[in-house]
Amino acid sequence: MPGQILCTKERFGTGEAAVFRGGFTGMREISGVRMAYVDLPIGATSRVLQRKAGLDEWLSGRSTAIISGETPVFNTPGEYMTELRRVLEALRPMLHEDAAVCVHASQRFSAYARLTLDEVLGRSAFVNEIIWDYGASGRAATHFLRGHDTILLYRNGKNMVFHPEVCARRRGRERTNHMRRGVDGDGRVYFSARLGDKEYRYYEDDMMTPNDVWGDVAALGAADHERTGLEPQRPESLLTRLIASLSDEGDRVLAPYDTAGSFAASAAKLKRACAVWYAEDASLLCARRRVLEAGAGLTLTAAQETAPFSARWECSGEKVWLKSFALTGRESANPLLNDGLFGLDLWATGHMDGKTFCAENFSMRSWAAPTLRDTLPLGAQGSGAILLLDAWGNAACFAAQGDG
Repeated sequence: MPGQILCTKERFGTGEAAVFRGGFTGMREISGVRMAYVDLPIGATSRVLQRKAGLDEWLSGRSTAIISGETPVFNTPGEYMTELRRVLEALRPMLHEDAAVCVHASQRFSAYARLTLDEVLGRSAFVNEIIWDYGASGRAATHFLRGHDTILLYRNGKNMVFHPEVCARRRGRERTNHMRRGVDGDGRVYFSARLGDKEYRYYEDDMMTPNDVWGDVAALGAADHERTGLEPQRPESLLTRLIASLSDEGDRVLAPYDTAGSFAASAAKLKRACAVWYAEDASLLCARRRVLEAGAGLTLTAAQETAPFSARWECSGEKVWLKSFALTGRESANPLLNDGLFGLDLWATGHMDGKTFCAENFSMRSWAAPTLRDTLPLGAQGSGAILLLDAWGNAACFAAQGDG
């Protein structure tokens, strides 16, 4: 029978990703979060990945959608401030005493975000206003090109984790401020300035703490391999920099909104214990796929007591052969989704670590490989388990003993 897999306070912290279904209202069993990232959707339009009726392949935007749901958006200052205040107040009890909180805002809403953060966390908690200069192209006749977002960094205590070395760069020969160039006895190039009787030297090969204008992280292009079709989507390189700078390996990190699953994927690759929330099915499915692809254990929370599908498989030797998959209790407008493997998006074999499913082998649909494999090796550690994810993001875990 399908099992409900829950994230507990004891489990959250061992490196798995906890993917929550439903709106973010706070979870009492979560505490000690070292870093939180809030990026409220504004004017988001999702181009949901779809499959063409009758063909086992991925298409986009011109066929029968099998993933439904709308990303909530907050398009007026009042809506934005109300939701941000609600999220921050729900977040506060979860934070570590020395946590970092990042709020990502567009030019339209950064001022409102700053006012709300000052109100909830306090003006003294402000650390940085980071300008993400993602570049702009084209022409504008009535204004300068708009090509940046703002990331507001606040801290919950005085000893916030901070690792600037993860994105430090060498001083080089730029910004020498007309200082005198010299070479010391070891052959190291430096630039110097004298103030009174004291000389100040700045070596060319010294590593510099980054400033608060980041122009070296590009926005995702339309054809970027990271693209999921869900908006807003931030590049993993940007989120990796924030997570690595503001937390340690094994720390708990959290994102109340992570529409495209980029935060969850970045945290999993950095071996952080991550919790993310999704209000609609397409994002839920996307996050689970990306977390498994990153090689992390996956905790499925708020899963159905009884999954809306059934499956049959056979265990033969060291392999599992998936024979059939069918929806139960619901039907799709596309009859092909109601039988066979077409309604299945991903399946994996692995083992259970407590109530956490840890994937060891998996097959999932993609543009490059639209067809699922029907056999996978059994999990090598402990009792075998099978995870199934359907095209709507519903999940269930089964024991992989004998035939199912």
